[in-house]
Order: sequence, then structure tokens, then C-alpha cells
Amino acid sequence: MQFGLFTHLPWPENTVPRRLIAAITEQVQYGEALGFQGAWFAEHHFSRYGLGSSSLVLLGALAAQTRTIRLGTAVLVPAFHNPIRLAEDIAIVDVVSNGRIDVGFGRGSAGYEYNGYGLDRNESQQRFQESIRMILGLWTTPGYSQQGQFHTINQATLVPPVVQQPHPLVGGVANVDIDGNNTL
Repeated sequence: MQFGLFTHLPWPENTVPRRLIAAITEQVQYGEALGFQGAWFAEHHFSRYGLGSSSLVLLGALAAQTRTIRLGTAVLVPAFHNPIRLAEDIAIVDVVSNGRIDVGFGRGSAGYEYNGYGLDRNESQQRFQESIRMILGLWTTPGYSQQGQFHTINQATLVPPVVQQPHPLVGGVANVDIDGNNTL
């Protein structure tokens, strides 16, 4: 049996975000010392429900302060990001952590988060599928190009490449075809 940590980084009233981040950093370090397998962080925006609006920045900081514990996203919401930038940021954390990042993607659920980004929540499935295809393409294909409904990539080669091969996506890609022939 493996044990891990999970948080959506709640921000209770009368607390200071800096202290919460310091506390979660200590928890992850302690979890690593106890032999925990991983620490997982959720992405949330625009509410006290979670301080994880930039979980990859936090994971990069944690990667520099730990050595063995795996660091995961549970989940990143690709609709809120440019897929090129998201692929690059994940690749950097993969390099900094020496291949210890586990990436989970999801569509999100809070309408206020979509509203805050000025996005139509009814497009979440299409945005999700397009972004995942593009991210996987960037992680695995030098000179990758893709014309999508929401984003376009022209002959881009990811620098640096991801450490984990073929990529750090949790669960593999059994039902994902980067050419767009299958759905997620």
C-alpha cells in the first residue's frame, strides 16, 4: 500500500497565504521523510476554496526542496491555459524534479472559474480534448504542428523536453490519439 498527500490548498479566514504555503511545504517534506509516495495539488481560481491557481509554480518550488516524493497535479484544467505554455511549464517541472511530476488533467467544475477567464463552460469538453492532444504532441513530437478550433501550433519543438518518456501524464494515453482520430 502506498500513501500520499492531497490538498486543494484551502485558504481559511484570518490566515496568511505565505504561512499556508510554508505549512504545506513542511507537510510534503515530512511526508517524504515518512516514505509517502506522492503529494497532489488541485488547481482552483478566484475563491478561498484553494490557493492553487498556479500549482506548477508550487510544484517547482517543492521539487527544489524534496528529493524522492512524487509531485502531482490533481488536476490541471487545460481550458484555462495556452497548451504550448502548459506543456513547457510541465516540462520544466519535470526537469527540475528529475522526472518526479505526475500530471492529471481535468475539465474543472466551477462555473465561476470559467466566468473569471471569460470562457464558455459549454466548450469545456472541446477545449479539453484539443489541449490534451496538443500537449501530448508537443511532449512527443519535434516540429509539432496542429490547427485547432481554439489554438494553433506551428512547427514547435518543446525545449527542454520532458524527462519521463514518453511523458509525465498519469495513466498513459490508451484512449488518446494526438492526430485527433479518437476522443478522450
